[in-house]
Amino acid sequence: MTRILLILLAVFVWFDAEANQASSKDVAIYKRDMKRIEKYLNSISTFIAVFEQKTADNEISEGTFYLSRPGKLRWDYDAPTPITIVAKGSLLSYYDRELDQISHISLDDNLAGFLIQKNISFDSGVEVLKFVKKNGRIMVTIAQKNKEDEGQLTMVFSDQRIELKELGILDAIGKQTIVSFNSPIYGKKINSKIFSMQTIRKENRSN
Repeated sequence: MTRILLILLAVFVWFDAEANQASSKDVAIYKRDMKRIEKYLNSISTFIAVFEQKTADNEISEGTFYLSRPGKLRWDYDAPTPITIVAKGSLLSYYDRELDQISHISLDDNLAGFLIQKNISFDSGVEVLKFVKKNGRIMVTIAQKNKEDEGQLTMVFSDQRIELKELGILDAIGKQTIVSFNSPIYGKKINSKIFSMQTIRKENRSN
């Protein structure tokens, strides 16, 4: 499963929800920008982008990411990484194309479900751990409420025109990955069959 931690050291605006040490001006900026991000995320019907993934061990993978809201997303890794990950309904499915093996976990136990909600809100089901605004970018780190130690999701957006640039997960054992999105396409119709694990397995077996 993909995992991420984006580390930014010096910050222009920094807000720690737990420490609650931000100034009133910083809190106002935080609230305004979080509303901008919510509006952007909820405006997405479909999102397709090429991605590059870097792990903490400096391993690099590439592929294509598909998001169809509400309810569906897919990570397709290019060779030599034989992995396809699909979130649909209440399940996240991890498929090893080389071994033709599949495993499932509940989206209730995974932050991947945040992006495919019908109504995305930072006030519902998650807590904001960190907000960083610097050099034309905004970083937001969230965790499931009362489950911070079970993993964190970090999203990085461009600031002037809100757009998702980086995304990933820091998992429960601290393993990290950074994923960068390139050349995103919005609003293009996506055939729902690409989110069917049955279809994916059938196509893989025929290749």
